[in-house]
Amino acid sequence: MKQAALLALPEGMEIDQIHITETGLEVSVIATHPQSCCPLCLQPSSQIHSHYHRTLKDAPCVGRQLQLSLTVRKFFCRNLTCSQKVFTERIPELAEPWARMTIRLKEHITSIGLATCGKGGVRLADRLGIQTSRNTTLRRIMDVPDDARARDRVSGR
Repeated sequence: MKQAALLALPEGMEIDQIHITETGLEVSVIATHPQSCCPLCLQPSSQIHSHYHRTLKDAPCVGRQLQLSLTVRKFFCRNLTCSQKVFTERIPELAEPWARMTIRLKEHITSIGLATCGKGGVRLADRLGIQTSRNTTLRRIMDVPDDARARDRVSGR
């Protein structure tokens, strides 16, 4: 079994190192796709400009807080007519651009918030090993489309 499968990482992501810290686990992850597409013109590129590190909180693993240290690449856009000369590769299955938490953790907090609301949700999340605040939980609830919230209320009876 591959290590990436353990954390359900998307295809093209590889675990580089795992560090056990006082607060949880820090997992270094690298992107391995040979190319990426420009977000503006969708032209694929394999010419790497640079690398940088991005830190994301993830859902807890074996009762420990999990932090992903992601090494992502910047590519040159090969389309001469595109205004985007350099772009950062996107990993939409893992995290939204500029997000500080994974989609998986965001969904966990949203589910907890819809089930319990503000302070109760924070207490439950803490028991589950998820560090969040009442405002973050409420923000996640407010991000859910109105029709989905109504559907959850009806099915929750």
